[in-house]
Parts: sequence; structure tokens; C-alpha cells
Amino acid sequence: MKMRTLWITAPLCVGLSPQTAYAQSFDTVSFASDPNPFSLQVESEWFGYQAGRNRDFTGNKPGISQERAYDYSVFLMKDGPAYRMYHGGRYRDVKPDGTVIDGDHVFGRWITPSAFDADPTAWNDLLPNLGYAGQELPSPLWLQPQFNGDTGKWYSNNTLEPEVIKKDGLYYMYTQVEVQPGQTLDTGQPAVRQSDRIQLYISDNSSDWLQANPNSSVVQNIPNPSSIDLGHQEMLYVPFDNTNRPWWMYVRYSEDDVFKGHVRIRTDDPSNFNWGDREQVGANFDQLGNQIGYFRDDNNIPMFTRITFTGNGAGREVPTLAFSRDGINWTYGDGAPTLLEGSQDNNRNKNTYFLGFSTIYGTGQLEEVSPGVFKLLYAASTANGPTAANNDIFYSEIGLGEMYLRLPSALPPSGVPEPTAAALLALGGAGLAARRRRA
Repeated sequence: MKMRTLWITAPLCVGLSPQTAYAQSFDTVSFASDPNPFSLQVESEWFGYQAGRNRDFTGNKPGISQERAYDYSVFLMKDGPAYRMYHGGRYRDVKPDGTVIDGDHVFGRWITPSAFDADPTAWNDLLPNLGYAGQELPSPLWLQPQFNGDTGKWYSNNTLEPEVIKKDGLYYMYTQVEVQPGQTLDTGQPAVRQSDRIQLYISDNSSDWLQANPNSSVVQNIPNPSSIDLGHQEMLYVPFDNTNRPWWMYVRYSEDDVFKGHVRIRTDDPSNFNWGDREQVGANFDQLGNQIGYFRDDNNIPMFTRITFTGNGAGREVPTLAFSRDGINWTYGDGAPTLLEGSQDNNRNKNTYFLGFSTIYGTGQLEEVSPGVFKLLYAASTANGPTAANNDIFYSEIGLGEMYLRLPSALPPSGVPEPTAAALLALGGAGLAARRRRA
């Protein structure tokens, strides 16, 4: 059963303005055919199509033209006392020596939970030193190496699709890097077609990043490297992996320009994913460039969930969740996919693509805020389409929402109707409606 409404909450104190109105929805996903049947209540709230990033133009300097500053491919994580956002986007600037910078780069942002509760749009930018004076702000975490004179290499050009895992005090960032025909692959041979690769950057502070190995991408031992194009990787750290290979990569690949779907590669070495160990992922692993997490049900059995998008029947693409017990076979539960709140824009940002949600240290573990209740921020590239057709992606912004997942053990006793917003308030303030009552 699904309910959707728009809450306009009242101030708690005289003289304070009411909280902004946000769209909220409640839904229940059932898994009656699961070996361990259960249901999950999903509650979502959307803060706006540009709540995560609102950056219309880049390159506002003498000597270069100002151009559209698209932002997309977003990843979220809960890192101790802060939420972190990493995303791809266009950066255009000119160095003092006249070098013009233009292309896809990786950006970083952060916000504390208390600041988020006060204003979900009040994110701070990570602003590393790019090595020259007067860099345009916000700036990316590093420049494409070609703009520092390192050209023609497999890692020289456009990079985006950041996925970050923090482990033992280090941040591991995996990004897709564009390898065009004629560039040298990490195997030393020239690419004869589009042959994108996955690279690894490492940081000890989340702001300053170093390439882990300029001699090799992380997916290794590809027997026909010039035929394989990799991208849109999705990463997990799964400590309960039964083969002692906790680093998981899901990656889309094409062979000889023919799309082959997604594979999962597991390893115990975060810098080496052996192509020969790949496992083909099954149906319902839909769309590209999303994010995966996991939680345990009331029987302490792991369940994986993946945020992606689907049509809502009213002409929009909205966020949804897919689920899996083994990480290979996926389902949307019984019936149609659940529909999370998404963009309400009616101009250039109607739909949601390339989604992410916050997990603990980016590992995939969902944040359990009370027994059986999981809290996630979620974000999406908002545009009318996911490509350059009709210039759609050039208007992409980053929208932002928040959701709660509730296991049956966290719901009212059996027989009580699905909670309304008022009922959720009575449960003790774990829900969005409760949080939005504050001024």
C-alpha cells in the first residue's frame, strides 16, 4: 500500500518560520516468496532537484567562455560525524600559463547531521589545492592528468563515477576513466575502440588524493584488453563474504562495442580485481551507475539493496529499490517496484538518474538508527534525460532526499494499519515527519 502527501509543518516556537514543504511517501515492500518471508516499510522525503548541488555554469573567467556546469554520478557515505558526497561534473578553468581546463572531474562535499537537519542544502565543498593560483571554485579533487602535461595515457582524460570505501583510516576511491581509441592502455597496447577502465585513488583525509598505481587499472588480467570497455562500477566492502573476498565490484562491460551486462568481481586486495573471477549478475540489476548497500532482517539474515530508477506511470523516472539475498539474483519484491519521492521540477530536471545513498563509511552497511530502523540520505542526477541528446545532461543538477527503512519488528503490533505521519510521530520521532516538525 502506498501513500503520498505533502507536509507543511508548523513551527514549534513563536516567531519562527514554518519548515519548507517537502513531498513524502510511504510504501511497503513484501517478500512472500523469499525463503525467509518478511516485509519492509519504506518512507521517503525529497528536498528538491538541486538540493545536493546547484551549479549552473563553470569557466567564469577572462579569456574563456562560461559554459554549462553539469553535475551527475553521485555517491554518498556516512563518515563518522559527517555525511560525504562525491560526484562527477564538468570543470572549466584556465591556468595562469594559459592552459584551458575543460572536462569531467570528481568533486567532494560534506555536511554534519545537525546542519543537514537545519538545512539539507547547506553542504560544504572540499577545496584541495590544484597547484595554481586563482583556481575556480568549487574545484575538483584533482585535475585530469592531461591538464598537467600527462597526455595519451590510459588515465589522462575524463573521470567520474566516484565510489568511496573507508577502511582502516584510508579512503579508497574508484572512478571510471575514459580511454579513447588511440590512447595507450595500462597493458601498453593502443586502444582500438572505447576501452574505459576503473582506476583507484587513495586519501587519508578525504580531500587530498593520490593515484594508487599509474601503471595499472584495478581490473586486471583481461585477455583481450582492447576489446573490453568497463564502467559504472558499484563498490561494496562485505565482511561476511563466505570466500574471504570482502571487496566487491559490480561493473558494466561491453565487448567489441556490444553491451554484455554487469558482472561482480570479488577480491581480498582492493587494488586488484581479477577479470577471470567475474560472475554474471542476473535480472533486475537495472540501469547504470547506482549504489548498493546491505542490512540484516529480523532473522539476522543479510539483504542487499540497490537504489536505481523506474517509471512512475506519470511520465517521470523516480528512485526505486531492488533487493537481493546473494548479490547476484535481484528482485523488486512482490508486485511493482516501490516508488521513492523524486524530482517535482517541470522544466529541465524532471527525472532522476545515476543514484546513490549513504552507507557507513561507504562500505554498503546501512545506518541502523534504532532496532530495525535504517536511515539513508539518497541523491540523484536530475535531468530530463541521461545523455547529451537534446542537451539534457548539460542541465543536470543533484537532487537530494532522505529515507527510512523499517523491518516488521520496528512497526506497530500486527493488525494495526500502516502508519500515517501522525502514527509515526507516536512511534517516538524516528520518522521524517517527526524530524520535520522542528522549526
